[in-house]
Amino acid sequence: MLRIQWHWKGCYVGVLDGRVAIVTGGGRGIGASISKLFGAEGAAVVINDLGGNADGTGSDAAPAQQVADEIAAAGGQAVADGGDIGEVATGERLVRTAVEQFGKLDVLVNVAGILRDRMIFNLSEADWDVVIRVHLRGHYVTARPAAAYFREQRNPDGHYRIINFTSISGLDGSPGQPNYAAAKMGIVGLTYSLAQGLARYGVTANAIAPGAATRLTATVPVGKRVSRAEPTDDDDAERSPDNIAPVALYLASERSDWLTGRVISAAGFDVGLYANPQIIRQLSAPEPWDYDRLAQHMERSFRPVADGLPPSLFASQLGRLRPCRGRHLTPGPLAQAGRRAAQDLLDAVAEVGVGPAPDAAEHRHPPLDVALGCAGRAQARDVVLVGLVREADRRA
Repeated sequence: MLRIQWHWKGCYVGVLDGRVAIVTGGGRGIGASISKLFGAEGAAVVINDLGGNADGTGSDAAPAQQVADEIAAAGGQAVADGGDIGEVATGERLVRTAVEQFGKLDVLVNVAGILRDRMIFNLSEADWDVVIRVHLRGHYVTARPAAAYFREQRNPDGHYRIINFTSISGLDGSPGQPNYAAAKMGIVGLTYSLAQGLARYGVTANAIAPGAATRLTATVPVGKRVSRAEPTDDDDAERSPDNIAPVALYLASERSDWLTGRVISAAGFDVGLYANPQIIRQLSAPEPWDYDRLAQHMERSFRPVADGLPPSLFASQLGRLRPCRGRHLTPGPLAQAGRRAAQDLLDAVAEVGVGPAPDAAEHRHPPLDVALGCAGRAQARDVVLVGLVREADRRA
């Protein structure tokens, strides 16, 4: 349920009341859900969508216009733009339209994307280039003029937002999407750079890794999907693009000033925070390494935590292990051991007066279960400790 704010005179005030947003890919799927929610919460929205096919071919001005018309019919403010997000002129026009039509720009949301899936050995140069162009270049095309506008305002308290879209396909390495995965990880790096470079101008930059059923995911062959079961009505509700929009709404709000340079996962009714990359093991020497000594120390220090392929949602596509993210997984031995450790910790919490300890098998937290099923022992220990803190906070 969305938070509703009320003006002292009793008039409804939306979360984004008075703010102006650009949403690319706003005519369909996740982008349309975000555009509509932004409009309902008081934002004036510039909706960009080329209206092409899932592979980027063709164009149709209708999707963006239909969403803009729906927002206007409900009493909101929106204009449509059918430009190609790979063209620099499109990004410049979107920022100019926001300022000229609505007086300013506060929020940029980059959702637009396409798919051309192939294994790397079957991937043509054209299919590589067009996916990189729409996703990674498309983010540059809008971020550059938006950042220039934010900088011109010279307002460190401007509450300006850049919300990018990455993907689990990049974060976990989808084997059949090397172009898409590369573009989406490029977007993560771009997001980190924007957060660092624009903080002084009152801008936050974050990326969302969504999980939802859209026309793009519908193009993935059943045999290549992580879940091959027939979807139920509950699955349809959980996979709705509408579930991603509240996360974008929060990031776009003035309340999210504290959050920047991060990747947020949003899938179904779960919202998560990814850890930023950091060194987990390091070797240091007073002199240059020789091969034998380096090999010996790398194998001794690194191999216990990095032996073979890392855990991946896409493991099932390679006939290896079951996926390491998602609901309703059968707990492996490590997960079961982690649950026992979690129960011991929760019992300890109860002993110091937090309250009666729940049963670990009943008090399930899917991200905790999944992490315990996929992580190494040291990682599992850390996850259990996080679970302990979460439980103590919940019951305090």
